[in-house]
Amino acid sequence: MGGRRGHDRGLRMLSGPAVIGRLTHLVALNHAFVLLTLLCVITAAAARILRTGSDRTREPAHRTREAARSSH
Repeated sequence: MGGRRGHDRGLRMLSGPAVIGRLTHLVALNHAFVLLTLLCVITAAAARILRTGSDRTREPAHRTREAARSSH
């Protein structure tokens, strides 16, 4: 399965210029880069919102360590 992931990543990297090229038929090159950047930001924000409840409520590691030290 590891080899498949590498293949997919390479395919995505190669498809980037093609996506930008297609977008430039619709908008200027500068706007195509801005649109793709906004899409990445929106995707990252959506991924953060869609995390499971246990991931959201978990304490940061530094707080957990501080609590362990203060209990001793």
